[in-house]
Amino acid sequence: MLLLAGSALPDVLVMKDGRRIEGTVTSQDAAKVKITTSFGDFEFPMTQVEKIEKGKTGAQEFEERFKSAKSAGDFFELGQWAESKKMRTEAKKAMKRVLELEPKHAGANTFFGKVEYKGEWLTPAERDARAAADAEAEMLAKGFVRWKEQWVTPEEKGHLEKNEVLVEGKWIPYEVAQRKKGLELFG
Repeated sequence: MLLLAGSALPDVLVMKDGRRIEGTVTSQDAAKVKITTSFGDFEFPMTQVEKIEKGKTGAQEFEERFKSAKSAGDFFELGQWAESKKMRTEAKKAMKRVLELEPKHAGANTFFGKVEYKGEWLTPAERDARAAADAEAEMLAKGFVRWKEQWVTPEEKGHLEKNEVLVEGKWIPYEVAQRKKGLELFG
């Protein structure tokens, strides 16, 4: 009892355990069904199959929708659909097309792990580097200079390089400041 031998129609086997297997049924009889999927050829006993649905595979549906999409919004919606179907390669293809049409599209940039910084979409590492460079430029513009890991005025830097500390509004050698606290150098 051969029903679909050599059929080129895309099908979905709905298994009794809930799995859904997409592919093309190549043969079916009362005892078994054979299906070709993107992972290879498989054979299942009909006792494990709840039903066979005629329809398109996810990949076929994606390609049809991709060809008919016109706007960045259409491609973004398609990318979200593909992602929800765990079709990562197809989702990336759709999202790349979104960015070709609309480079500042928030959803597509977020999909690729980018973050917005001052109107630009960057990777988190690029954003962090840019933010650090901007912060440094701001401090330099205010007249501060780097000393070790802190920003100080040029005057403060001169005192710090001489190992002086500010105590009660006066710059004094560190050792003198320690003695004022009642401490002595031991050894």
